[in-house]
This record gives sequence, structure tokens and C-alpha cells, in this order.
Amino acid sequence: MLMLPPSVRIFVAGQPTDLRCGFDALAEATRQVLRQDPFLCSLTESCKRHDIDPWAYLKDVLLRIETQPPGTLAELLPHNWKAARERERSTASGP
Repeated sequence: MLMLPPSVRIFVAGQPTDLRCGFDALAEATRQVLRQDPFLCSLTESCKRHDIDPWAYLKDVLLRIETQPPGTLAELLPHNWKAARERERSTASGP
């Protein structure tokens, strides 16, 4: 189970949600809502457009958002996030 910092809030539109149920249950609730209301698929579609796994993106952004310096939230947008992860991978793999 993924433990989120207390300052991170998750809202699933369309139904009451018990936030004590853990990340997996919240992810499943989110999947159900997205299946029911295509207008909430913006995040998913943005990720697909940039060839990103939406759930990996959401998990990573939720972990990073609390420590992200002010004024740099644009780095967490899907296209910027993907470029940063690719740079991290190429740096980690070395020459």
C-alpha cells in the first residue's frame, strides 16, 4: 500500500469516498468513476497522448507534489514529467 503524506488530499468526484481505505482502493474508485464519466478522463487522455501509464504518473505526482518547490508545478504536467523521467533514466544508466 502507498502511504501518502497527511497534507495530500484525494478527491474522487461522483461518490463519497473513505480516504482511510488506502491507495489501491482509491485507485479502483477512481477507475470506476472515470469509466462512468468520460469528462473526468482528462488526466488519462493527457497521459495516453504522451505515451505515459496514467496510474504510474498519478502515483509519482502524488508522491512528488508535497516536496515540489513553489513555481515549479508545471514540471509535473504529463509532457514535462515524461521528459524528466527520461532524463533520470538516461542519467542513471550512465554513458
